[in-house]
Amino acid sequence: MFPRHLKLAEFAFLLLAAITPAVAGDGIILNINQPACPYADPHLSEKLNLYLSAISSVPIVKLYSDQTVPADLNQLINLGRNLGGRYLVDVSVEKMDIIRKKRTIIPLAVCRYRIYGVLTATLRVIDLARGKTIKMDRIEYELKASNQWQFLEDDVNDPALILPADEKVNLFNRLEESAAGRLLEEIAKIIKDNHLGK
Repeated sequence: MFPRHLKLAEFAFLLLAAITPAVAGDGIILNINQPACPYADPHLSEKLNLYLSAISSVPIVKLYSDQTVPADLNQLINLGRNLGGRYLVDVSVEKMDIIRKKRTIIPLAVCRYRIYGVLTATLRVIDLARGKTIKMDRIEYELKASNQWQFLEDDVNDPALILPADEKVNLFNRLEESAAGRLLEEIAKIIKDNHLGK
């Protein structure tokens, strides 16, 4: 009898994985952990998957958010090998938010606020054939949304500093596009053999 919370197919896969030695394949396994954002639906996983697929000569396997991804490195390596991967690209997004930065131009007279979308993440690339992490970096991305000048006052609660909802959605869409492009550059530096480039 298999555990109740597992479907029969999932149980069979886990049983097979437990008794079969896992050997690395040639694919790229993509795992993106991204929390919900209060301003826009997250799409970083889809964007990075699309970018990688466009330039990759090997299969890309994207793990979905409803899949249980093990935290233990050895279990993660075995999962990646069982899915036919040579590399596992793991991106964990810690923060996606809007921030304000103030700069005083003329003391007590003129200041400027800049509004940014920010995304902070950790990129980890695991070589499944060697069974080791070959890159782990904390990455921060910023994208400027607007400037707001203030004269003779410094009001952090100025309504002009609040982006309308449609501008927030657009800002985070552009931020994720930029982050996916830059993540792709970082990944391509590491995966140098026949995995990237058709």
